[in-house]
Amino acid sequence: MTTAEAAARLAAMDQVLILTHDRPDGDTIGSAAALCCGLRALGKTAYLLPNPELTATYAPYAAPYLAEADFAPAYVVSVDIAALSLLPENARPYQDRIALAIDHHPSQAFFAAQTCLDAGRAACGVLIKFSAAVLELILPLLLANVIDVLVPARDLPAIWRTGGLMLVLAFGAAAGNILANRMAARVSMEMTRDLRRDLYHQIQHLPCARADRYSASSLVSRLTNDTYNIHQMFDKIQRGGVRAPMLVLGGLTLTFLLEPVLALVQFCVSLLTFLTIFLVTRRGVPFYGEAQSAVDTVVRILRENAAGVRVIKALASQRREQDRFEQANRRDRAAEERAGRVMALTNPITDLLLNLGLTLVVLVGAVQVNAGAMPAGQIVAFLTYFALIQSATLGIAKVFVRISKGVASARRIRQVLEEPPTQSLSGADVRRPELLGMEGATFSYHGVEPDLADVSFTLQKGQTLGILGPTGSGKTTLVSLLLRLYDADSGVVWVGGQDVRCQTPRAVQDRFGVAFQSQSLIAGTIYENIAFLRDLPRQDVEAAVDTAQAR
Repeated sequence: MTTAEAAARLAAMDQVLILTHDRPDGDTIGSAAALCCGLRALGKTAYLLPNPELTATYAPYAAPYLAEADFAPAYVVSVDIAALSLLPENARPYQDRIALAIDHHPSQAFFAAQTCLDAGRAACGVLIKFSAAVLELILPLLLANVIDVLVPARDLPAIWRTGGLMLVLAFGAAAGNILANRMAARVSMEMTRDLRRDLYHQIQHLPCARADRYSASSLVSRLTNDTYNIHQMFDKIQRGGVRAPMLVLGGLTLTFLLEPVLALVQFCVSLLTFLTIFLVTRRGVPFYGEAQSAVDTVVRILRENAAGVRVIKALASQRREQDRFEQANRRDRAAEERAGRVMALTNPITDLLLNLGLTLVVLVGAVQVNAGAMPAGQIVAFLTYFALIQSATLGIAKVFVRISKGVASARRIRQVLEEPPTQSLSGADVRRPELLGMEGATFSYHGVEPDLADVSFTLQKGQTLGILGPTGSGKTTLVSLLLRLYDADSGVVWVGGQDVRCQTPRAVQDRFGVAFQSQSLIAGTIYENIAFLRDLPRQDVEAAVDTAQAR
């Protein structure tokens, strides 16, 4: 279940009891407590029912949210509980009432609650933007009233009062827009953070066969460049995509009330402007998709050069790699230029329409005023509305430029997010006496010709098998099948006396220890490198160092 789906279901719950992990775990308790906090911030009633074996170290996380003895929840939510059979004893009475199980990732509970809060902030920002737009639309009406009514009447106190009111409305609109923009920046940042987290988690859990459909550079580009484009799209939509349409619709309505003839001119200009924006955006989205694919190639070449810099220098291949990068960079630049040329048509065309419309409004308005059919104040107000509407229309054009990039990036990210994150369980659950082996296993990476063909062997407990062969003979592929990084196209692979297709990849991989051919260090201490972010006890790490004679 995605974060958005979990958040949508949580938003409909009022009285919630949250069950925690089947074992004491700081991350899980912290996520459950964060979920309680987020739900309470939304006005919900939420309590936590922790594992009774919870250690004193993590007890403070749960203390403020412990369920009261007489609490009768309407909904029950479990956080990171792998199976109902693993529920703590005190949670067993609620196992048939679990309405939502958040076990996709321990911290998903926190982000689900955060998504609920983001939706509230976005709605609040829209309301503030709407209020600020109304204040901006009132200003020309007050100006027309001053010119047509108060100035001829020489009512100086009323003129001062109206001017003061206009000043208050102007400052109120500015303050509202500033506040809404700050909220939009925060919401878009947090939404993009959630998206990037979900995408990263999906990439980490993609089966190798599905991950091979995308290059590593493409996945990196989707995780960085594409999520940034979506961040910009969210931010621009909340800032200009809400205010600008309100100004256009409100301005057109008020201009029709002021002077229908001039309003028709404004309406036609706005219609042509929106048609231009639609056609240009429709044309530009595919070009931005091509540009993002070209970026993937540039990132791939950079990664390959960074990983193989020693080989490149040893073979004196710097010039060849520079030419290769230059070609990819030129293709990327050409794709960006094609997209930029298409989207650059928006501003000149809209400016032309704006100037033509403004000229028509002035001509028609001057004739109306000269004939006495229209007060002078109304033409001033109308010109103000015209400028306001066209400025908002240009703002919409800029929003659509961001949308063009964002939509192209969203399609690329969606491809990865919609991939099934785990390998399905299949095969016959038949026990074998041999602990490890293969029987007629055949596998191909690309489905063209077998990379392994009809491999068979068996190993009993205590036996040893050495796999020898030149580069490309299939040694790594054979081990990958045993680890269930890939599934064999035909034949059977068994580990622990069972077909690997009847076991989850995690259950299979927990049986193996791996010594890697190449060393890879993280930026940390020796302890952190040996523990490899697994939060292992220090004495276990020291014992492993002694066993490996690495002191």
